[in-house]
Amino acid sequence: MDLRKIARRLDRGLFPVMGPAQIGAGHPEQPYVRPVDATCPICRAPMTAHVVERSADPARATRLICPATP
Repeated sequence: MDLRKIARRLDRGLFPVMGPAQIGAGHPEQPYVRPVDATCPICRAPMTAHVVERSADPARATRLICPATP
């Protein structure tokens, strides 16, 4: 039996009991508001003194360049 057929059969059997996937926090959420004076989690300096390197390549990680670290 194909693995996809097994998965579909399992879904059909469990859906009536478990229902659809639960998405969200379960309560109304407010939109995210950026803090005005954000601080660095490493050196506690203002984030405006830092550089955040983001690449268009999704395989490369985002880097935080902290002026306090050598």
